[in-house]
Amino acid sequence: MQAKWRNFWGSGEHFDWWAFPIDANSGHGDRYNVTPAINELRNSAAFLEAVLENAQLLSIGLGYSLEFGQVIDPARADKYAIRLFKCGRALHLWGMPVAHRAFVGCVEYLLEGHPELAKILAGIRADKTPELNPLGIDLVIAA
Repeated sequence: MQAKWRNFWGSGEHFDWWAFPIDANSGHGDRYNVTPAINELRNSAAFLEAVLENAQLLSIGLGYSLEFGQVIDPARADKYAIRLFKCGRALHLWGMPVAHRAFVGCVEYLLEGHPELAKILAGIRADKTPELNPLGIDLVIAA
């Protein structure tokens, strides 16, 4: 997984809209809002697995392992607020409670150096556990 993060992270490209589709408008209006397709996408294993992998890759890019729930490289930590928002919101929307909780941990870790990110926790519904998606696809925590 860690070997893939560089290809995913790239050179700062705007990958948020396809990596973390959500039910909210963006600076482009409703162009990337997936609300009409939510029911169909919640029943697509390939889609849900891709969202989960994208969240893992983003977290690795930030120096945090969702799978292990720990910092893996503090030098990578950054404050891409919109990416944090979209990733956390996507994990909640697509019904991945374990991944969502792990990602909240990543954001809480990033808060240590960037207190301005506190508002992100509300946006990603940090205090609400999402209902598991119908296919049961979620993060598996390492033992």
